[in-house]
Amino acid sequence: MTQFACTAITGASSGLGRALAVALASPGAVLHLSGRDARRLAETARLVRARGGEATETVLDVRDAGSVEAWLARAGRLDLVIANAGISAGTAGGTAESGGQIRAMIETNVAGVINTVLPAMALMRNQDPRPDGVRGRIAVLSSIAAFVPAPGAPTYCASKAFVDTWTVATAATAARQGILLTSVCPGYVATPMTEANRFPMPGLMPAERAAAIILRGIARGRRRIVFPWWLGLAARMAGLLPARLATGLLGRAEGKAPLDACAVALRMGSGAAEAARPARRRVERLALHPGDSLEPRDDELGDAHAARDGEGLAPGVEQQHTDLAAVVGIDGADPVRHADAVAEREPRPRAHLRLVARRERDRDA
Repeated sequence: MTQFACTAITGASSGLGRALAVALASPGAVLHLSGRDARRLAETARLVRARGGEATETVLDVRDAGSVEAWLARAGRLDLVIANAGISAGTAGGTAESGGQIRAMIETNVAGVINTVLPAMALMRNQDPRPDGVRGRIAVLSSIAAFVPAPGAPTYCASKAFVDTWTVATAATAARQGILLTSVCPGYVATPMTEANRFPMPGLMPAERAAAIILRGIARGRRRIVFPWWLGLAARMAGLLPARLATGLLGRAEGKAPLDACAVALRMGSGAAEAARPARRRVERLALHPGDSLEPRDDELGDAHAARDGEGLAPGVEQQHTDLAAVVGIDGADPVRHADAVAEREPRPRAHLRLVARRERDRDA
């Protein structure tokens, strides 16, 4: 039997979540995978099975506490739960964070973690301990960003600071119940989340290497895993500087790209991602051809209407469209209207639209 015979991972569709799943996969290992993109989640499951592991796939949103709790309950005994799901955005181009962007990150990065960890702890309390006395382990993905007040990513830093502090502080009580909590604070890892960054990323490492470091630390019972160590130390030192000096130094770097309507749609699950494809194509067209008309093309309207009418969409997509509208602050649920509103009211420079278009085009490739 492997050390982690049964593991549940949120945000397993790609990036670090996928790398962790593949690293844990082996004959006899069972992995319960969840994420919001069914197609990418299926690919992760395929990679797990190719290594001899067993995989289950569940499309869910960690903001839905009931769905997460039910998913964990169906898994049975769990040796390890990894709360990995998260989103990232910032203030590139000097754009202040919108209320929708702030709420989206808090709801996913903070509430989503709580929605995962609390039911996992409740389940593990009722599990018989292993010979080492451990009933189960839970790892929470934070970030080295938790240690710095970076003006380029205020809410991202704050959300990661919360989950790091909460996890480490809760670990002492949980340990007395036989549950080991670990806060994972990586630096820059090569994933779809970081590929859109247009600023230096010192210490950038492959997701596979990061996964190996994380799993080794979890197995050793570490309460906090920070890597690379030198970047963690630098971040700690920067966080000790006077606030004005720290933010002045950190503010020199370009911030993370803000969330936009199309990027938010991608995070709403497979159905909303399909519905957003026409809008994404419109953003790309408008970015690459500034003089083009704002009127949607016939093919874009057709795709949008098909998506709106529910062709090939997952159940609940209409609610996801409504959620998308609430996040970006635009009335209505038609993805083409979202693109119109973003294009007409977009305060950011044309360069940012080009960045979004290039990122989404490359991601589809």
